[in-house]
Amino acid sequence: MNKNENQNQKQIKPVNTNDLAGRQFKSEDYKNSDEVSQGLAETHEQMSDTYQEGTVEDTNR
Repeated sequence: MNKNENQNQKQIKPVNTNDLAGRQFKSEDYKNSDEVSQGLAETHEQMSDTYQEGTVEDTNR
């Protein structure tokens, strides 16, 4: 790898996994653009949709 290729590589910031492990969804996550916030927002949306849909037993009434 030459010097120019090395300079053009994206710099990856180290992540403190202890901070991530305790992270919970916040409504601001829908507005934030970082990967963790976007993942939590998407998971929250999926969980909310599933909860609203109910279970198979609930739909047979």
